[in-house]
Amino acid sequence: MEWLVLLWSASQIAPLVAALPEFILLGNILQWALLGTLAIRVLDAIVARQAVLEDSNDDTEALRYRSFRVVSGTIVIVGLVLSLSQSSVGEGAIYAWVWRTCWVLAVPITLVLLSWWRTPIFGRLRSRGIQSRITRWVVANERGVVSFAATIVGATWLLANGVGRWLIARAYRTCRACLLRRRQMGRALPGHQDR
Repeated sequence: MEWLVLLWSASQIAPLVAALPEFILLGNILQWALLGTLAIRVLDAIVARQAVLEDSNDDTEALRYRSFRVVSGTIVIVGLVLSLSQSSVGEGAIYAWVWRTCWVLAVPITLVLLSWWRTPIFGRLRSRGIQSRITRWVVANERGVVSFAATIVGATWLLANGVGRWLIARAYRTCRACLLRRRQMGRALPGHQDR
């Protein structure tokens, strides 16, 4: 974060130096690298905070951080190459080629992430008390030809379930705070009697 402030202040203090192509190149590289690092840390902090609030024993902390680093690193590299090609030669053939190629990178990265998360996904689905048809199918297909498809379905189900629980908890806390505020305001009014 300090490097971003330094880069910004240097570009504001010395605009002639900031116009040099070397400084623009260095600025692009630093900006993408630092923003990628910031994104990793913010996402990891958000997820870790949620795990602390839910009082869960999160044994996947290192795996989560490594996954964020791979995804963020890939985005930073592709974004940096796109940014550098746009600033040096414009949005021509190289830019279009890199943009098309980045989607090809999504397949091996997804496969790597699925292989890393396979054990935690199946472990969490097995440990659930009530099993739906989807989770029973996923757990039954842990090995074999359809295991990657089962891992994708299991990860999607866990993600949707987690987001749904988070939204419900957020709505509950908001409603509870609203009712508490109403109650406090009602007590502050003259002539109000507690019932």
